Order: sequence, then C-alpha cells, then structure tokens
Amino acid sequence: MATPSHEAEQGRPRLAGRPKVTARPRVRGDRRDDVLDVVLRLLIEQGYDRLTLDEVAAEARVSKATLYRHWTDKARLVLDAVSTSPEAQRARTIDTGSLVGDLIAFFSGPDSERLHEGSRLLGALMSALHHDQQLAGLLRGEYLPGIVDHYREFYRRAHRRGELAAGTDITLVSDALPGILLYQSLVLGQRIDTGALQRAIDCVIRPWLTDRDTTGSTRLGPGTEVEEPARSIQRPGAGRPSEREPGDA
Repeated sequence: MATPSHEAEQGRPRLAGRPKVTARPRVRGDRRDDVLDVVLRLLIEQGYDRLTLDEVAAEARVSKATLYRHWTDKARLVLDAVSTSPEAQRARTIDTGSLVGDLIAFFSGPDSERLHEGSRLLGALMSALHHDQQLAGLLRGEYLPGIVDHYREFYRRAHRRGELAAGTDITLVSDALPGILLYQSLVLGQRIDTGALQRAIDCVIRPWLTDRDTTGSTRLGPGTEVEEPARSIQRPGAGRPSEREPGDA
C-alpha cells in the first residue's frame, strides 16, 4: 500500500486507485503511485510547460535525484503517468455490450467530474504535442496507438453485433466524437460534462445505429437519464459500401 501523498495530507482528493504495473520503474518505499498521481494532478492544474521535476519532487516528497534515477526526463515521467493512469487501465477493459454504453464508460465512467478532468488532461497534452517533439514522439509511438485501437474496438464490436448501419466508416465516425468534445473544451472553453457528451453521442453516433441497438435509455450519472432519440433522424451515408478502416480499398 502506498504511503499517503503530500496532496492527500493537504486535503486534496487523490486520483482513483492506480493499478500496480510491475514492469514500470519502482521508487523506493513504494512511492511510485504517489509520484505519478502528483504528475497527473499538476498536468491538469497547470499544463505540461509549467510542470517541473522540482515541483513534482516537492509535492510527492521524494528527492529530485530519485526521480532522475527512475525517469530520465520530464517527458518520460509524463508518459508513464498517463499510460498507467487508472483511466488508461480502465479503457482497456470496457465492454458493456453496446456501443453507447462503451462510449459513456470510456469518456466519463461513473461521473461527470472524471469527464471534465479527462478533457483538461487531454488539453494539456494536446498543447504540448504541438511544440514538444520529444513528448509528441513518445505519446504517438508508445501510448496513443494502443488507446486509439481500444477505442475503435468499441465500434468494431458494434459492427459485428449488427448495431452499426451497413456502410459505416468506422474510422471517420469514431474520430468525430472526440473531435467534437476537444473542440468544445479547447477552442470554446466549455466545461465537458455528461450532458455535452450525451448531446454529441445523440447527434453524431446514434444516427448510425440500427434497430439492433436496444439500449433504450442510458444513465450517465446521478439524476441524468438519456432517452432514446426519435428514429426520424435520417441515417447519414446510407447505401455506402461496407465498414472501412485505413488501408481498405
């Protein structure tokens, strides 16, 4: 069990329990989880550029030399924090039996606060991707391909179950939802909550679903219930060829 972190002692909520990943570096005294939780919190609060190893060491109550013994630089530390986060681990196990259920679980989990924090974390990473080539190379080479593949597997499973209409371009449709959420968060500065997520799903994803989607209404959180939209919405792209992904003819 990890020693309580400095942030917990100050009354700050600790991020959800992080699964142990034995293949990753270990910090003496089993403080690794505390260090990585601090990194995620600071990323959300102030962004990648303002994040310093000095601040991480102070918040996690470890020496800066200890950090450098286990992570060669800031980019590697951030990669480790993001790729072993509870959200990243949870994304690899989601299978609710329906596409809408999978998407809700992936983006928000049990509450809207996780969705809001997730959008802020993505915002910090997206900004750094444009001007920090080292971090961009690490994320695009070691983290993003796996997460994107797990995310698109929701759509592939739905296609195999017959939930998605024939001719659905899985790559394009799957890219649309996170694109909308990121635009609303990063460009418009809107808070991304369960209501925003549901509106995006209703407008972008549900029109592609067939009558085999029997989810009816889906509960996003306390007091939030989503009704099945009217079937009068015209399904886009009807009559296009079959499912396509990159490399298909």
